[in-house]
Amino acid sequence: MKDVKVLLIEQIMANQRELLANIVAQRKEESWPVRIERMGNSFIVSGRGTRLDVYLAETHKGYLVSVPNFSRCGIVRADCTAGDIMEYLELDNPVDATTLATAVRYLIKYII
Repeated sequence: MKDVKVLLIEQIMANQRELLANIVAQRKEESWPVRIERMGNSFIVSGRGTRLDVYLAETHKGYLVSVPNFSRCGIVRADCTAGDIMEYLELDNPVDATTLATAVRYLIKYII
């Protein structure tokens, strides 16, 4: 059994955030900054006042995207669009879908 000190250190390390990227999402003529951070095995995607906690995993059919704080998940292609996010994750807000699609494309291309 691990001692309490080791468990505390592991818990602190799991909750540390690592900045991965500051990128830009664009929808029609609008654009806004998107911040992507790694926290343990997941990612935090922030943009336009919304935080999306994202788990991403490659499957044989595409990429599984899970957003537990929105109670949504679905499988998308590597070059997913906001429309794909809205359809397969049933995310209703087009700005949030654009933010998430931008982050997912970046994560698939550069991180995963």
